Amino acid sequence: MVWLGDFNHHHPLWDSPSDTRLFTNTNIEAANTLIELIETHEMEMALPAGLPTLQTFRSGNFSCPDNVFCSTNLLPTFVECDTKPEK
Repeated sequence: MVWLGDFNHHHPLWDSPSDTRLFTNTNIEAANTLIELIETHEMEMALPAGLPTLQTFRSGNFSCPDNVFCSTNLLPTFVECDTKPEK
């Protein structure tokens, strides 16, 4: 199973842990729902943590609201998982 898309959630598991402005209580609570689903379905992140997927127009800051998750047994089959946030 593979899930990929704009989950629009921020969490230190995939965003840069130093980007603390993203880790509001609301964002963490919303991300925890996604994390519970990932754990329930025994999935892992295929996109490396901290790899930006979005560059905002206003500030130019990078963040990681998009992600790729896959079944644990599929992860070794990924050759590459990368992004182009500037596009």
